[in-house]
Amino acid sequence: MWNLKTIDLNKPLYLAVVEALERDIRSGALQPGERMPTHRSLAKQVGVTLSTASRVYREAEQRGLITAVVGRGTFVTADAGKKTSIIDVDQGAMDWDMGIAKPLARTDPDLCPLARKVLHKRRLPYLMSYSDPQGLPEHRGVGADWVSRFGVEAPPRNIVITAGAQHALTIICNSLFSPGDRIATDFLTYTGIKTATQRNGIRLEGVLMDGAGMLPGELESLCNRHNIKGIYLSGRLQNPTNCEMPHARRLELKEIIRKNNLILIENDAYGFLSDAPTATLSALIPETSIYISSLSKAFFAGLRIAFVAAPAPLAKKLTQGIADSMLTVSPFCAEIAAECIHSGLADLSIMKKRHAVAKRVALFRKIFAGHVFESTEHSMLIWLKLPHPRKGLELEQEAANHKIRVFSAEKFAVGSTPPPEAVRISLTGVEDMATLRKALCSLERIVSKSC
Repeated sequence: MWNLKTIDLNKPLYLAVVEALERDIRSGALQPGERMPTHRSLAKQVGVTLSTASRVYREAEQRGLITAVVGRGTFVTADAGKKTSIIDVDQGAMDWDMGIAKPLARTDPDLCPLARKVLHKRRLPYLMSYSDPQGLPEHRGVGADWVSRFGVEAPPRNIVITAGAQHALTIICNSLFSPGDRIATDFLTYTGIKTATQRNGIRLEGVLMDGAGMLPGELESLCNRHNIKGIYLSGRLQNPTNCEMPHARRLELKEIIRKNNLILIENDAYGFLSDAPTATLSALIPETSIYISSLSKAFFAGLRIAFVAAPAPLAKKLTQGIADSMLTVSPFCAEIAAECIHSGLADLSIMKKRHAVAKRVALFRKIFAGHVFESTEHSMLIWLKLPHPRKGLELEQEAANHKIRVFSAEKFAVGSTPPPEAVRISLTGVEDMATLRKALCSLERIVSKSC
């Protein structure tokens, strides 16, 4: 239980207590998942009114430091004191970056002939001007065909073009939700939704999961306790744990989503790597779903194009969000993306990426044969479960000392549930296989140390 010792008396009292709480979390005096005093106990300890103590906890919750669980109490959040952004601009460069899943740009085919074709089109001035914030009709038509590959049927009028998946998440959060709204997600989830919600004052609520994904009973219980407005899920492959949701689990979640009128946000970033015929959850409930299919991992990431399928009322709000934030996504980049899809260049790139990812997964499995991890041939990521007594945060720091970047489970944690001792490893942050082999061998030695 937290024992407050010193506060800055030159600041408003409630703020001084919040900053003391933040200080103790960052110093390690308070650990993730640790129970906080009740409002009444805190008021007595600090010598303030109950309303001031409540104000302290409201501010701390808004900062993501604590989370309240109905019937259980208030706890330090699992990721408290840890930056949520996947890219930390203050962090130094690493020799081997196995934190960020990069798109294997070297496998992309030569774009120059196609780019020259687009540059010589008579309508080039049209492509270099402002256009419809939703995207040009012909590009939205390509987007409709693209998402149909993944079982999502949407007419072009229901497609919105964004500057990548992260832009889509930002637009969704500030166009469809209000500060204070709650969105459910897996208790281990993609960092991009954490930053997007945090910047828009939206609260993420972590839901327990098993090897098949989010637990329906836990989601139902959360909806009964709180006014949940939306739910965020990965597509067919969960990020960061690599679990693949079976059809039966999707059907269970579909009923809860419909019953509680939730907006489903499904980010299928890695769907292109799998040719499995399984339908996404969005395909089962298109009337309330926003399906995001970014092209960045599939081909030519610098184009920054994603196709977002949404029902007409939501698509209209998202379009307004784009108009308000950046007027329009580059029609020139969208044209190149469309030409890549039409010409087959996109499929060639995807074929090469599937082959490259499978080779990297095989290499990892060979080097880490004695360890426990979750992987598939169509994932750029590995979820490595650490042997006792290894700790995720400690391993992340030790790897960084050796100029290797990996992310511990805390990076992806939401809510008060303590994350497992695990790290997420990207197999695509290092471009060539020889260097990847060196990096993985070095990391394996670090993991195996003192096991």
